[in-house]
Amino acid sequence: MRVAQDFEIEPIALENAVFSIDKKYAGCIDMVGMIKTKNSDNKIMAVFDWKSGRNDFYDSYEAQLKAYFDAWNEMHPDTPAVSAFVYGCKDYRLPLGK
Repeated sequence: MRVAQDFEIEPIALENAVFSIDKKYAGCIDMVGMIKTKNSDNKIMAVFDWKSGRNDFYDSYEAQLKAYFDAWNEMHPDTPAVSAFVYGCKDYRLPLGK
């Protein structure tokens, strides 16, 4: 799957630092962007986290993604994300499009 092309992603923020004052944590979101929803031309705001060099996904990734999602929405109440995605690639050193 070529995520950026398949979902017609329009990046809004890359490597964006976020924090939660309420929950007292901070992190860096890999990307926030508008994506085309399935079977529609509508677009939604989504948070993305890329995982490289790993073959398996772990429960902690879900917790990290939820924390980024919540922090983004706490900091940006006028432009909230409505979905979040974590992606891993088999070999992140491959050129784009491979």
